[in-house]
Amino acid sequence: MYVGETGRSFAERFEEHFKHWFGNYSEHYIGICKRELLSGKYSILIKILAKEYDIYKRKQLEARYIKTEKPYLQFSSYRKYRNTDYNGIDLCIENQYRRDAFLDALSQHEKGA
Repeated sequence: MYVGETGRSFAERFEEHFKHWFGNYSEHYIGICKRELLSGKYSILIKILAKEYDIYKRKQLEARYIKTEKPYLQFSSYRKYRNTDYNGIDLCIENQYRRDAFLDALSQHEKGA
């Protein structure tokens, strides 16, 4: 779904994401409707892939995991957020495309790709 890094505690970062995932606009944030999560149709698996305290090394790890894990919110053909200062691999696709990206990723997963 998404690969991210943070210098904050896991609990702090998770709480921030949790509010979006189970808020009224979960489809807007992750492409999955709140009712789908609450019904158990889909679930969210959270993994800590690595621990690193140095910000530059964390950013390198993040980029490597995005390239290898190919999370649908960051590694898809849909348009990503852009700004003039930064256009890194860790940017997410724009909100209006997230449901389509989720359904595409789900379809690929079901096909065994």
